[in-house]
Amino acid sequence: MKRCEKFLTTQHLLIGTSLLRITMGLGMLYFFFYHFSERHLLWGASGLWPTTPFIEGAKTRGLVTLFQLTDSSWFLDMVYFSGIIVTILFIIGYRTRLFSILAFIIIWSIYFRNPYVTNGGENILRLEMFYLLFANAGAYFSIDSWLKKRRGTPSAPKFASLLPYQSVLHNFAVAAIIVQLLYMYFTAGIYKVMGPMWQNGTAVYYAMRVQDYVWPGVSEKVWSSEEFILLLTYSSVLFQIAFPFLLLNRYTKYIALLGAMLFHLGVGLLMNLMLFSWYMISCEMILLTDRDYRFIGNKLRKLRRKKEEKRPPNGHHEQVLLLSDK
Repeated sequence: MKRCEKFLTTQHLLIGTSLLRITMGLGMLYFFFYHFSERHLLWGASGLWPTTPFIEGAKTRGLVTLFQLTDSSWFLDMVYFSGIIVTILFIIGYRTRLFSILAFIIIWSIYFRNPYVTNGGENILRLEMFYLLFANAGAYFSIDSWLKKRRGTPSAPKFASLLPYQSVLHNFAVAAIIVQLLYMYFTAGIYKVMGPMWQNGTAVYYAMRVQDYVWPGVSEKVWSSEEFILLLTYSSVLFQIAFPFLLLNRYTKYIALLGAMLFHLGVGLLMNLMLFSWYMISCEMILLTDRDYRFIGNKLRKLRRKKEEKRPPNGHHEQVLLLSDK
């Protein structure tokens, strides 16, 4: 029981959670800037989804968003510009808990203001941002952690009695993110198995022939090869079903993560779904432990030192240059 209590009251996967905060935030920031010029068309009162059907749909589904307060254009601009500022503060980790709440409210409101222009990427963002509300997402690579180190650890921190409960809440939030990710992979693979186009190996071909998912000059070369299409179709199904089980082993875990990143990089490039792939790769960063990240960091530092040791001194380099000039 003591070991179980220690495990639950110790915060886990802090580096991965912090990296998830940064990468998710960068994706949100790209989203805001990408749609900046068309914001009134997409979410305005007289845009693609006017106020009346939006209000009716929100009442039917029991949704509450910021845009139910008013449909004025100045309010949309205020929410949009606030979203950019809040996202930047969320990325740099300043008062992370507060700005994670504000970022979630803004993303939630924009998502449901016009759900017909969103895709699976925004759906993943909405889910993971909710879980991050309860996690310690500012433990690393944040202004909060820098300020905490600068001030030092007080002898009796405020609300010390609540720290174990905060740790339990963080661990359950991280577990929810992981379970959500595994569920997405496994169910996507199972649904593919049931599809006749996936069974006969033609699903990727038909998906890539959709005009919205075409990479000009590259997609044509991919779908013209029957063998490559078969390989992509069947390997996608096998990988998605096997992904949760590959994570059970400490060695196959790295293969699963590398495969997942390559898989989504291919989806992003070949099917023009870069933001969706970015969010998925962001979620996968939480699957490595703090020990894994420290091990990778140490290896990278050793490689950098070896490269620096192989470089000739500046004086010797200058002599070589002078001799070559002569």
